[in-house]
Amino acid sequence: MTGFGTTARTSSHPTTVSMGAFDGTLSLSEGGIYTDNGATLAARTVHGVEVEADNYDAWVAAGQAYAYVLGSIVQLTDDDTHSYIAANVNGGRISIIRDDNVRISTPTAGSFPELAAGTDTIEYSDLYGQSVAAGNASGSVLSNSPFSNRYLMYAAGQRAFGQALGHSQERTRPQQFVYDAIHDFAFGYEQSVDNAAETSNSGFAHGVLSRPDLPSSVSLLTTCSAVGSANQEMLWKAATELTDVKNTIGEPWRNLETKFQRAALFWRLQGKHFVAGPLRHNQGEGNINRSKANHLAGLAQFRDDWQALAKSMNSLRSTGGFVGKAPFIVTQTCSGARYGFIASEVPWAQLQINVDDPTSALCCGPTYDQVYAADGVHLLALGQEMQGARQAVAYNAWLRGEYWHPLAVRKDAGFEPVRVGSTVTLRLYNHFSLPLIFDTTTITGLGANQGFTWHDNGDGNTVSVTNAVITNNTTITLTLSDVPTGTGGSIDIAMNAASGADSGPSSGNRSTLRTNGSGITTRSGRAVEHFICIDRVTL
Repeated sequence: MTGFGTTARTSSHPTTVSMGAFDGTLSLSEGGIYTDNGATLAARTVHGVEVEADNYDAWVAAGQAYAYVLGSIVQLTDDDTHSYIAANVNGGRISIIRDDNVRISTPTAGSFPELAAGTDTIEYSDLYGQSVAAGNASGSVLSNSPFSNRYLMYAAGQRAFGQALGHSQERTRPQQFVYDAIHDFAFGYEQSVDNAAETSNSGFAHGVLSRPDLPSSVSLLTTCSAVGSANQEMLWKAATELTDVKNTIGEPWRNLETKFQRAALFWRLQGKHFVAGPLRHNQGEGNINRSKANHLAGLAQFRDDWQALAKSMNSLRSTGGFVGKAPFIVTQTCSGARYGFIASEVPWAQLQINVDDPTSALCCGPTYDQVYAADGVHLLALGQEMQGARQAVAYNAWLRGEYWHPLAVRKDAGFEPVRVGSTVTLRLYNHFSLPLIFDTTTITGLGANQGFTWHDNGDGNTVSVTNAVITNNTTITLTLSDVPTGTGGSIDIAMNAASGADSGPSSGNRSTLRTNGSGITTRSGRAVEHFICIDRVTL
């Protein structure tokens, strides 16, 4: 669908709908004031606060902030870290103030497009990471027009960064948020700003909103808070390294918080549920030489910070999926070879966080099958679209309450990889039990090993993988050139590449193994298949 970007409405007295798990109960005191026909003019809440029935009100009770919105009481915060010391509505703006004197506010009215009829829930998802997340070098914009009246962004664009409107690089153009730049909303699409264009946001939104069993009452809001060339230390909430030329610490996360908090307040004042969907993380090159354990710990910090932010604004899921969670989704970094690290442990950590707890963190898999830009590092627009679609597949499974795993080798009890002589058997996670194929049309130049190689400590004989066979849709059988004599034997997956090679299907670290026949397509009509994750499997 097109043409959604032109119609907007301004709301100063939104229609109130049932607030579900976020709702309070309006309790009338005996001294309530009524008109002749019984309509309530004023009432006293369960917290002892008198509110006017034709207006907004806000207050603090037991350290948390509440608001009264035309008949419903909404708990705005549920913060374990901070108490709130003040909440008020004044001059057309609602403000809440924390005990560290941080002020969170939004106008009580604003412009936004006419959403699909029946919309009662806004789900929020931010794309957080480095330049690959920001869409740098992605070429011509693919999703250059709105496609759904259930998909929103801040009117400044996917990358709503204050004075540098739409710019993706906080290090290049550091700024503080300008309130007016992020208040109003528009239907979502992609736009090109300097060297940044297509992000995975529109691909993700299309994949989520195309899910047949997603309630029609749900609309989606996405933003992008990416920082070019950032490492984990720059992006953490408690950042330990300088993030930009202004020498500010933690600015990327504060910007993300600002967008999230203001959206939560605004949409609740429109009478909508506001729910934290996934924080989608695309980063790794900045830490490409980090150990699996260290990178995994950093990813866990992002997951926990996102969970805490969602909880602080009372935005954790209360129905569907995994109740009380705000999921974290990572994409496997596929540029290890480009940076000279054939066996980078970063992708292994990105897979492991999903294995450890699929109720809170998901891995959508690799993107080495997509065509990369001339720099051999950044995805082109079609690759960004596919990345977003794969993020949506993982999230949709999570929304159904399923334990999502990308296509990867299982290592859990009873499914351990096994070597008997020169034969290796690998069991796989294959979430939808789809057929498997070796796609030698998309992935080229690998030969008989299909992207599976032998690795050991170098203290034995020379061994190679001479054949790979798909036994069934959950089992792969490999044949080795000889019975290994070395110690520390393992199978490396999707690591075949020369040091310094460009990322991508013909030169980067890659494998031909993928699912086949998902029945899911991107907005541009391409089949969404899943290639096997980059991994090292100890035998």
